[in-house]
Amino acid sequence: SDLSVEEKVTAAFDYIRDNIKWNGNYSVLVTREYMKNYSKNHSGNSAEVNLLLISLLKKANINAYPVVLSTRSNGLLNPSSPSISMLNHVIALVKYENTTTLLDATSPYVKPGVLPEQCLNLSAWAIIDTQVGEWINLNPNTSNIQTQFIKIDLNTNKEFVAEVTNEYSGFAYLNWIEKYEGEGKDDGYINYLQLDKKIIGIVDYNTKNIDRENLKAKESILLNMSQANNIQDIGREVFVDPFVLCEIENPFKAPERSYPIDFIYPRQHTVTILMSVPEGYEIGSLPEQLVMSTPDGNGKFTYLIQAINNVVTIRCEISIGRIIFHETDYNMLKNFYSEIVRKTNQPIQINKKT
Repeated sequence: SDLSVEEKVTAAFDYIRDNIKWNGNYSVLVTREYMKNYSKNHSGNSAEVNLLLISLLKKANINAYPVVLSTRSNGLLNPSSPSISMLNHVIALVKYENTTTLLDATSPYVKPGVLPEQCLNLSAWAIIDTQVGEWINLNPNTSNIQTQFIKIDLNTNKEFVAEVTNEYSGFAYLNWIEKYEGEGKDDGYINYLQLDKKIIGIVDYNTKNIDRENLKAKESILLNMSQANNIQDIGREVFVDPFVLCEIENPFKAPERSYPIDFIYPRQHTVTILMSVPEGYEIGSLPEQLVMSTPDGNGKFTYLIQAINNVVTIRCEISIGRIIFHETDYNMLKNFYSEIVRKTNQPIQINKKT
């Protein structure tokens, strides 16, 4: 056929992913019941799904090989003394024209070249021949990128209406779509936002631009918060926490750590907040701006703020460019995040005009 290798790989991957459902079991072996389960439910364990993908790719004359690994929840494989008993999953490797592509058809959301999070466990063993194998890297080739745009309109009753737009890309998209579809889409997902994320006052919710091919999605949430717990009224002075809709937490809470820190993938989280102050009020004091980075330059945080007319604009960005940090970096990372939390918890003061 006239299809390129890439198109053939995508067609085979889509076919297996859409027609054979992974039954939730990780394995490196094909079970006896496989043919029965396949013909009855079109389902199989992880080895069965991905070995079928490899055989389909080979039928299309593509160099495809099994890769065995240990998933994140199963523990780390030690390349200097690997144990066969640690292996619990099989994925596919395609080689053509100096490129290598890894595939895992157990997830309904990923695409060729992007592995589910459970696979991102440093290294795996590719079986090229009965006598030949090689270690391969399981580094992600996409990041976790989330961009939030929040427009807050305060009124004189200290209530606020907010429009939140979230854009997800790469692993942020994969985490979001799994949650969104897992909760049963709109209604179930709104329920999850209210109960688990404690987001109150949702008036409207919609998703748009779900782009499965490029791993991108956008959602917008309209909120009307009458009992806003982020507003403190002290006479003429009112203090507002603008980050109430995107709480940023410190993931490092333990006093110390004796093993490396694994961020899984590079991350970038950008928040832009536009807050309009009502008639009869003026902007008082603003927090100071801050730009900082970790000593190695792999963690960066920017907090920029300005007030023009009666609108406060905040732009905040957190990025982590490195995946694995040594345990000796723990306190440095903990302090880095503590500073981010401290900064994003600083309120904006508005004053009632006299």
